[in-house]
Amino acid sequence: MSGFVYVWYDRKHKRYYVGSHWGTEDDGYICSSNNMKQNFRNRPQDFKRRIIARVITSHKDLLNEEQRWLNMIKPNEFGFRFYNINGKAGTYYWWMNEETKKLVGQKISDEHKQAKREAWNKGKKLSEEHKQKIANNHQSKKLGYLHPMLGQHHSKEVKAIIKEKRAKQIITDEHKQHIALGLQKYNKENKRPPVSAEGRKNMREARLKSKRQPTFNEKGQFSGFISVC
Repeated sequence: MSGFVYVWYDRKHKRYYVGSHWGTEDDGYICSSNNMKQNFRNRPQDFKRRIIARVITSHKDLLNEEQRWLNMIKPNEFGFRFYNINGKAGTYYWWMNEETKKLVGQKISDEHKQAKREAWNKGKKLSEEHKQKIANNHQSKKLGYLHPMLGQHHSKEVKAIIKEKRAKQIITDEHKQHIALGLQKYNKENKRPPVSAEGRKNMREARLKSKRQPTFNEKGQFSGFISVC
């Protein structure tokens, strides 16, 4: 790989541009000045390029050579006689050198592998509050939403109020049908397997205490509750 320092001449406005390029002389590169490139695209016939130096050692040496030529320009000529707005050559970056590029790439790769081997929380003890937050997050992902009471418990007073309201609750046949259809749709979408006979028995015994019994469809899937007088 090699590069060169060049000078463009605009014969219409009698202006120059000095720059460098790390590449071949016929790869289509024009320059890094937007003003100069815009004028070139509008009237390419007015521009002529001349190679004033060639560098085959390194990109850094090429920039040093460009700076040497820029130092020959008078400060008051930048932006007027020259398209260059200042006398500073391009900046050298680590990725411009192939050897440095490989070294940095290898270092990043090694650090990445080390980070994958060692967990971020290795040797750290999580607080109970942190553990609960993680559990709530996993549970919310399973539900598809974050329930407002997830990880919390009702007080005895609130439980008593809820129990009293449920005791007075009357579920109509229309409401039962609506609940059953909703649960059937949920079971189908989430591919929930039918409740086993033992499971239905356990649920029935638990609900008998609250005077409400579960119901199941013909496929054995849970479809809702009914009040027992």
